[in-house]
Amino acid sequence: MPDIPEIPNDLKSELGSETLATESRLDDFLSRPKSRDSWRGPSSHGPQDINNIDEWDKCIRDAEEAWKAFEGPEDQKVKLAATALHLYKLLLARFPFLTELWRRFLIFTYKVSGLRDSIAVFRLATEEFSQSVSLWVEYLEALLSAGEEYADAHGIDKEFIRAERCIGHNFNSDPFWDLYISHTSKKDDPKHLLDLYLTLIRIPLYQYARYYNQFTEMNKVFDVSEIITDEVQLNERLKAFGKNSASELSALEKQQIIDNYTNSIFTETQRQVNEKWKFESALNVQDFYPSLASEIAEPWLTYLDHEVNILKSLVDGERKGHHCRIVKNLFERSIVPNCFSKRIWSRYVEFAQSYLEFEETKAIYDKAVFKFVPLDEPEIRMKYKSFLMDHGKFDTCNEYIFDLLKIYSGSTGSHIYAKNAYVYSLRLLMELWTESVDHKSLESALESIVFGYFDKVDRYRKSTSPAETQNDVKAKYDLKQVFITLLAKLVNDDGMSVVTVAYLKLLEAAGDAVKIRTFFNKYAQEFVFSYSVQFWKFFVEFEGYNQVNLINLRSIINYIKERSSLPQRAVEAFLDIYHEVICDNLKMAMILKGPNNEDLHDTLIYHDLEKSHGVFGNASAARRMANNNSYIRDLEAQRSAKNNSSHYSPSNFNREQEYRRFAKRHVIHPGIFQDIPEKISPTEDEKFISLLDDNAKIPPPPKYKNVDKAFGPVKYPEE
Repeated sequence: MPDIPEIPNDLKSELGSETLATESRLDDFLSRPKSRDSWRGPSSHGPQDINNIDEWDKCIRDAEEAWKAFEGPEDQKVKLAATALHLYKLLLARFPFLTELWRRFLIFTYKVSGLRDSIAVFRLATEEFSQSVSLWVEYLEALLSAGEEYADAHGIDKEFIRAERCIGHNFNSDPFWDLYISHTSKKDDPKHLLDLYLTLIRIPLYQYARYYNQFTEMNKVFDVSEIITDEVQLNERLKAFGKNSASELSALEKQQIIDNYTNSIFTETQRQVNEKWKFESALNVQDFYPSLASEIAEPWLTYLDHEVNILKSLVDGERKGHHCRIVKNLFERSIVPNCFSKRIWSRYVEFAQSYLEFEETKAIYDKAVFKFVPLDEPEIRMKYKSFLMDHGKFDTCNEYIFDLLKIYSGSTGSHIYAKNAYVYSLRLLMELWTESVDHKSLESALESIVFGYFDKVDRYRKSTSPAETQNDVKAKYDLKQVFITLLAKLVNDDGMSVVTVAYLKLLEAAGDAVKIRTFFNKYAQEFVFSYSVQFWKFFVEFEGYNQVNLINLRSIINYIKERSSLPQRAVEAFLDIYHEVICDNLKMAMILKGPNNEDLHDTLIYHDLEKSHGVFGNASAARRMANNNSYIRDLEAQRSAKNNSSHYSPSNFNREQEYRRFAKRHVIHPGIFQDIPEKISPTEDEKFISLLDDNAKIPPPPKYKNVDKAFGPVKYPEE
């Protein structure tokens, strides 16, 4: 099976305990289990591989067989049914485009709790998989045969209209249209059937010719004015016969006008079908297959580009609106086999923003962002924020980003934390607030959140409003207190770095260097910032480029080199910045001394050495590695616990020395630890011996331990 990416649905909350076997509650159908472990294990009887449809199928069949074979108490049988229904819900929540599974789900629901609940599942299937022609046809047939108790005539008509909106322009939707024609032909007023055909013959379908032939057979009983409803077109055709009204036409003239009119429609529809056929015939995969989830987008994209280009070229409003519906339907069809493709979704939202109404476009964005687009694809989420702000929806945009934060932080009950997506969403929020809110009030809000986080005050309390100040530019939007409070609740250690940097940048824009340095002195050594690249990047650039304070910059670099938990690449980047700043200000650097009385310009000599990955030549790297190595910390804790002597103190433990010893043990076989020869005498450093000294004595040979283990077999850890 392919490695299907993590999607937003994986992070949503647990399915409710209610099942279709006991209640007809389907509103929360597409919620998620608490964690990936909830998909497995004995409680849910789920598969080990959540992307393997065969495993899902086996689990579901086993659950159904257990329910079918059980002959014990009824309450126990209900629980067995609930297990099978629960598995159906889990699978169809992750993969909603599996037609056969929907059929099996509703059949089993019918067996467990009857017709009403099975029809409810049918309706849900048409909502979640709205492009399935076969599910729609089966659903409508079920409604027609169920009787007035389950659906009245008006309700059935509404469902047909909904189906037409969803699949009416599908190139292969003839089974639906056949059912719709059959249903409409039973109505008392034949005008309903005429209106249906007038719509149908304009749609480029695979079986367009059959419907046109049916229309030509039945249109003879209608007046020309009923068929040509556009008065301008009707008057033009009347003038061709020298008539002023339809009543002046003979029966032959009426039929001739109708035939000419409908033939023009047929010709245009035929042209569109022929044009589309080369693209339709290239769509080898139109259903959803997890094994092909990332391999079949290209022919769809080619087809979509062709149709969108046609739409752009149209000028007539009516034709443009008609073709817009065709393109929208094609996008919906393309989503089925390509639901995890960011390229398809990106094209879809671009089309929607250009041609659809706000609410319709928002619904498409919601579907993409909260259901299908993988978590590691931030582009479309950023587009959604821009789309909302282009329409002045500041509060809606805040709600959207907070919805993302709730899902990614695990606050919805999933207890699955998606760090990268969470941090990116928080950056979007800070960007939104910085662009849209008065900086003074935003500074006050962020300050209350940041200080409250570290000082352990009640950070959920309502912050006091800042004093009114005169601003050159008036803020576009007011930041509601509820958003500030919600951010304080959702922010974690990773998010605090994002919020802090946003706060510091506001201070930098205001020119408040004193406040920035005061913050650094108070909070820089917090664990939250020890691994935050963006936090240290701000201070390195602030002291190096903005303030050009070489002493402060050296203090920051010393901390980064020796005490931070930053990755090696980040440390090297900061060393490059320091080297650049020193070279640009070399005269000043040669005069000043660092915080430990060191030369600030020593980077000219040690720059390459300090970027070395070797812990025996690079002392600062060794100290940083020793401070962050879990093995060394555990070893220190063990020795402290074992040594109860009064003269022992943690200062007796040399982390750097222990780390170098630890590094030596796997230098021969990386990742495999073994004792290697270690010199035990002489213990003092070898003295320099001049080659000019005629009386030089030969030093004693060194002695080693563990020599016998140097060439012994390597002991690999057990798998």
